[in-house]
Amino acid sequence: MGLCLSKQRAKDGSADSVRSHMVRERKGTKVEDLYETISVIGKGSVGMISKVKHRQTGVEYALKTIQLEKISRSMLKEMRNEIEILKRLDHPNIIRAIETFESDKEVYLVMRLCTGGDLHRRAPYAESAVVDIITKLLSATWYMHQQGIVHRDLKLENVVYESTLPDSDIFIIDYGLSKIIERDEDRMNEVVGTLYTMAPEVLNGGVSYDKSCDMWSIGVIAFVLLSGDMPFDTTTKQRLIKAVEDGRFEFSGRRWNRVSSEARSFIRHMMVKKPSGRYTAGQALQHSWIQGCKLSDEQRMLSPAPTVFEKEDHDRVVVSMKNFALYSKVKRTALMLVAYRSKPEETKAMRSAFKAYDVDQNGRVSRAEFQKVLKKQGYSDAELVGLFDEVDDDHDGFLHYTEFLAATLETGGKEMTDERLAEAFDLLDMDDSGSISKENLLEFLGKDSKGYDVTQLIAEADEDGTGAINLHEFCNHMRKRVSSGNEAVSD
Repeated sequence: MGLCLSKQRAKDGSADSVRSHMVRERKGTKVEDLYETISVIGKGSVGMISKVKHRQTGVEYALKTIQLEKISRSMLKEMRNEIEILKRLDHPNIIRAIETFESDKEVYLVMRLCTGGDLHRRAPYAESAVVDIITKLLSATWYMHQQGIVHRDLKLENVVYESTLPDSDIFIIDYGLSKIIERDEDRMNEVVGTLYTMAPEVLNGGVSYDKSCDMWSIGVIAFVLLSGDMPFDTTTKQRLIKAVEDGRFEFSGRRWNRVSSEARSFIRHMMVKKPSGRYTAGQALQHSWIQGCKLSDEQRMLSPAPTVFEKEDHDRVVVSMKNFALYSKVKRTALMLVAYRSKPEETKAMRSAFKAYDVDQNGRVSRAEFQKVLKKQGYSDAELVGLFDEVDDDHDGFLHYTEFLAATLETGGKEMTDERLAEAFDLLDMDDSGSISKENLLEFLGKDSKGYDVTQLIAEADEDGTGAINLHEFCNHMRKRVSSGNEAVSD
């Protein structure tokens, strides 16, 4: 029973582009040959989650192992579904899949390791901290919905911290119950999710529902984080079901006395029993509670300090993007891979830059947003002509998160490590031959290879004329920089 993944085309057109190959599907390679198990994080009836370390790079990841003989066809479908969906999603607050393995008996999914625990871990929360969390959840959910993905199991347990550090970012995990929809008006009817955050229409199996079910769930999460209590009676399962079906809740309890009226207003707009009456993610991000205009002085002091992007920060972004535009297609592709595999702490400055350009917070930067931000910094249309298109790797009219990171890696001021370059090389060496061939590049680039002479792309880095790029040649090519004369020179 193999892990046959579909080639269904994503809404953003990335099904056969560089971004669609970020998650490698390894066949014929044993997971233990590449990863060393450090510890078991958790065990279930059909598999387990382990902390593993990449033998070559030393980077730690989470490894989900599923035993095929213990799962039903529907559970295998969930696993396939999660992998396919994670390949489509590219957002600062969505967990990243790294690669997959399969054997006759097991399926493996390697993911970014998050060690900070879920949202329960840091309770109770100040209201300002809840605003920050909900803003990130809304941004990620708006992005998911734009990509035709409905999560269907948003809950406190499925939002985790990357680390135990106070400023650690959050990630949405567990896409096994998520659904791919091709049109916004598409309906669903499966009763899935977790009861305490399940929307009334989902619980009622006889009624079809749409993506607005995720908005109800975010409303419940906000309620719990603000009050420490559930919005519904959870003393018995029957009472909880009845309460969710009724959709009625109250702001009772002493903690609500310290919660702003704007927060209560926000929840009322999210937890509306009639789905059509609920906020969309985009509307919710415009609510005064999220915008922060009504926070008290004390709450403002507790709020995370907003990232202030100065003129020199924007200048560094533009210079880095201009350099990126001059790099070879091989180097730009490899930078995408380096950016995708980088840890959050390695890309902190670039992540802040991305959020500064993603004005509407929908998880991607439009041409209009890009130009609007830079025009405020004194840049002219003439200076920006073509720059956006050069960075827009899949030419869909948006800068997605990894595209933006790849084009701004130089702003971090750090050299690419041998480990990061080895990871990128390994992904491009799709047949594990020890070199990057013309065939490898054609397969990896997919539709993005159109308009390029792939033989010439190989020749640009092929120092010994073998018709392929070995690791030494690849590292040399990647470490070339752009000179003032716009010709690549070695460091």
